[in-house]
Amino acid sequence: LIDAFLKVKSKDCELIIAGKGKMSRYLIDKSSGRDNILIYNYLKNVKSFIKSCDIICLPFLRSDKILGLSLTGIEAKAMGKVLIGSDAKAISQIINDKEDGFIIKDRKELLKKINLLCKNNKMLERMGKKAKENSKRFDIEINGGLFLDECKKLINI
Repeated sequence: LIDAFLKVKSKDCELIIAGKGKMSRYLIDKSSGRDNILIYNYLKNVKSFIKSCDIICLPFLRSDKILGLSLTGIEAKAMGKVLIGSDAKAISQIINDKEDGFIIKDRKELLKKINLLCKNNKMLERMGKKAKENSKRFDIEINGGLFLDECKKLINI
């Protein structure tokens, strides 16, 4: 992500990375001296950071790093944020490619999509609205109700 971000053409962009892991030291070293790259360890209030972003990138290379679906991705969609994510199952299942975000295959494509969205505010706005609309399929109230209805049907059989 940092490698792609360093090549982004827009100067109005900031990269915020949150989380702690094996790559923390590398990310800190790679971003050294860059005022527009902010790295945080664990965040207690992820939602406030998501709100401050226009684009959320989830470039996981492997799905086994995420259990189930990406909660951060779902929350971001619910806030009307455009997602750019890898083709890993846990990510690609929450993105409607080219409608409310982009599914990318590699770093080159990641850079291309970031640049596209950074220079096209109308596209960013349109896709953000669609993301918010599409996020409703993950709503716990709706899904919980559907699950309960199915359980009731099974009990009555």
